[in-house]
Amino acid sequence: DSPYDWNGSLPSAKIVKQRGGIVFGTPWSPPGEYKTNGTAQGGNADDQGNQRGKLRTDCYDKFFPWLNTFLAWMKKNGVDVDAVSIQNEPDWWVSYSGCLYDPQDLVKLVKNYAWMLDRETYPGVKLISGESLGFTQNYTDPLMEDLVCRNQIDIVAGHLYGHAPLEYMKQSAVLPLKYGKEVWMTEHSVTDNIGARLPNWHEQLLFAEELNECMQAGCTGYIYWYMRAHWAFVGTGEPIDIDGKKYTITGNTKNKLLPRAYVMSHFSKHLTGSTRLQTKGIASATNAPYEASAYIKGDSLIVMAIDTTKNAQNL
Repeated sequence: DSPYDWNGSLPSAKIVKQRGGIVFGTPWSPPGEYKTNGTAQGGNADDQGNQRGKLRTDCYDKFFPWLNTFLAWMKKNGVDVDAVSIQNEPDWWVSYSGCLYDPQDLVKLVKNYAWMLDRETYPGVKLISGESLGFTQNYTDPLMEDLVCRNQIDIVAGHLYGHAPLEYMKQSAVLPLKYGKEVWMTEHSVTDNIGARLPNWHEQLLFAEELNECMQAGCTGYIYWYMRAHWAFVGTGEPIDIDGKKYTITGNTKNKLLPRAYVMSHFSKHLTGSTRLQTKGIASATNAPYEASAYIKGDSLIVMAIDTTKNAQNL
C-alpha cells in the first residue's frame, strides 16, 4: 500500500515503540522523479553518467508533503514516528541511494517549505537537520543562524566519519545548544582492525570512549550503525567473507548479546534522563588513556570512568 520500500523496517519499529523507544526516519533520497538525475541513486557511478543527484528546485515544495506520506503510512501501520530527517549525508556523493545538498540548499528548503511538515496531524513530530558525513559546521551553523530555519529545526544531527566527537561535532553543537536544540550523533560504526574476529576489550573500551566523548561534546543521542553484526550488539551466527574466503567468528552466536551491547547499555541505562555536569580535571582528549564524565539524575551522582591503562587513577 506504498510505492516505497518502507515495510522492511516496520516490525522493528513496532517493537521499539512497544518498549518505549524512539523511532525516527532518515531519507537517503527523495523520489527519483523529484531529482535532477531522475533516480534515487546519488549519481556517482559509471552506469549513471556521473550525474549529481540533487533535489530539483521546482520540487522543493513536494519534499515535506512526501515526508508527510511516510508519517501517514507508519501511523496507519501502527507506529507514531517521533522525528524525521531531511537527508542522510547531504555532503556525500554516492553510487547508492543519495541526494546532494549544498548548505544553502538546505537553508532554502527549510526556510521556505518546512512549514509544510504536518505537525498538526502528527503532534510532537520533530524535524532533524541534514546529517553530514563528518558533522561539519558548514552544514549545521547556517540552519541555526537563520531565525526561520532555527524555529523549524528541533534536532541538529550528523555522523562521525573522519572526525572524532571532540572535533567537528563539539564545534557544531555550540549554536544548537545555545538555542535549546538537541544534538544527535545518528550514524557511526567502530569497525577498525577487527576483521574475522570479535573486538577485543581494548577496542570495546575505545567504543566506550567514543560514547563518552559524544556526551562531552554536547550530544543527547547516539545511534550506532548498526545493531546486528559481529562488531556490533547482537551476533548473527554467520561467517564473514574476506577476499573471497569464509571465516567463522568465535563468539558470534546468532541472537546472542555481544560485549559491545553491554558497553552501550551501560550508557543508555544509566545516563538516559540525566543531566551532564561541568567537570574539572577529567576533561578528555580523543581516546585518552583515562576518560571520565559526570551526571546527575534525581538524587544520584553518576561518574562514567573509562580506564585503558594498568594504573590506578585518582578521581
